[in-house]
Amino acid sequence: MLTQLCIDNFALAKNLALDFEPGMTAITGETGAGKSLTLDALTAITGGRADSKMIRNGCQQADIHAQFDLADSPAAKQWLQEHDLDDQSDCMLRRILNRNGRTKSYINGKPVTAGQLKALGELLVDIHSQNQHYSLLKRDTQRDIIDNFADHHATLETLGNIYQATQDCQRHLAQHLDNADEQSAREQLLSYQVEELTQLDIGDDELQTLEQEQSQLANAEALLTACYHSQQLCDNGDGGILDVIQQAVSSLINVGDDSEGLKEAIELLTSAQIHVSEASIAIADHIERQTLDPARLQWVEERLSTIYQTARKHRIQPHELPELSRTLSEELALLSSDENQIDRLQQQIEQLNKQYDKTAQKITRQRKAAAKKLQQQTNRQLNDLGMKHCNIEFSLTPCDRSASGKEIIELLVSTNPGHPPQPIAKIASGGELSRISLALSVATTNQRCASTLIFDEVDVGIGGSVAEIIGRLLRELGQNCQVFCITHLPQVASQAHQHLQAKKNTDKQAATSHISSLDNAEKVEEIARMLGGIDITQQTRAHAREMLSLNLA
Repeated sequence: MLTQLCIDNFALAKNLALDFEPGMTAITGETGAGKSLTLDALTAITGGRADSKMIRNGCQQADIHAQFDLADSPAAKQWLQEHDLDDQSDCMLRRILNRNGRTKSYINGKPVTAGQLKALGELLVDIHSQNQHYSLLKRDTQRDIIDNFADHHATLETLGNIYQATQDCQRHLAQHLDNADEQSAREQLLSYQVEELTQLDIGDDELQTLEQEQSQLANAEALLTACYHSQQLCDNGDGGILDVIQQAVSSLINVGDDSEGLKEAIELLTSAQIHVSEASIAIADHIERQTLDPARLQWVEERLSTIYQTARKHRIQPHELPELSRTLSEELALLSSDENQIDRLQQQIEQLNKQYDKTAQKITRQRKAAAKKLQQQTNRQLNDLGMKHCNIEFSLTPCDRSASGKEIIELLVSTNPGHPPQPIAKIASGGELSRISLALSVATTNQRCASTLIFDEVDVGIGGSVAEIIGRLLRELGQNCQVFCITHLPQVASQAHQHLQAKKNTDKQAATSHISSLDNAEKVEEIARMLGGIDITQQTRAHAREMLSLNLA
């Protein structure tokens, strides 16, 4: 529950510090006195729209603090723990509004975003303004009422996730199908190219090897000719290199000179003779192993020609062909997998639709049960509110799959006996709308997370005995949770556990609102003012005391 609210430089409030009690609190005052200050401040501090125009004239910023006792707010406690904002005590919210439009938000002294402030605020405070009465005319609001009463938010979240996943799969499938013709043409081209390169089957080092072999085969005849000629020069009987060297050695030996110089010359010539002989043997061995192979040369040249032509076709260098083959094969595999992806997506969509239908059926059953129970409870409240002939019912009309389910929920109202129910937007007046809203609020009290409810003039357009009944209902609500009611009816205000009065003081410089808690004597004066207007008589005061005594009995 809300225990304290401090408002500085906000709207007409300069410095306000309000302490609140459990039960029902009525806020009254003259028109324009600032009754809605608490509502506007709580809206801002719980993450609602914070307009810089709400900053008091002449001030650069407004500062709002709100303190909550979380004894009856387990959902809020859990949220704080999940976000590491729990300090094991009361919860303190703070929001600072600056003239430049920027705001600062704090939870238990730690900076947070406005979104976080709003998420926690929804668990602490539930505000019912006059505008929210008219939100009853929206089908989304009508559906939310049933879903909140059914308390199946986890199932709804699951349904929404399934629906979103289905939408994503359908979008991907459409993209694949839209590209199917283009992909088919590309796949045919790739299949031809990959087949051609597969048949070519060129290895990473094959080109270099073939070019070397082609060079050798093409030069084989010239090489053999050179070898034959060299061998003949080395060893060709009379006149060969070996024969000439032998003759030189013999001539030197025959001279019979044992000088060191000749001995060295003879040794060198003998060594040369040995080397030439070995060279001749090596040449002969090479000639024996070297054969002409025109067929092999032709095959190698044809293979190289095919490789060169294929490279020119793809406008790349011949040595890049192996990498091209791998790249095109990978792309073809991806395109083939796209075809499989279409099948997988279709199967996935079918499976998701089955999951969706199963979950949606569960939600439909829960909505029907909740609608039946809620309309019974609400109709009883409407009877107490003086609308004996008014009955509501929730219509569930089947529709196509959506993120929120497979039915359209509509609130129907019948205000006269024998008249068929019609959409609430067509027949409900402003007063009827406010009473229906209050009846629904009372009927759904146990389903609310927030322990503090605020009603902004729910009694508009109502008076007499019905106003007294509304006050009684709000007081009963105050037994289970904290209730604030901004009202102009004495029948409602007289039933409050706590009564706050808003007053406005005006001087030449500025107007300032003050909100104070009334004691018993002050309550009598305020109720008398609400009953009698400007001239308050003793009879009016007696009537006020009677109303208070009856309601407090």
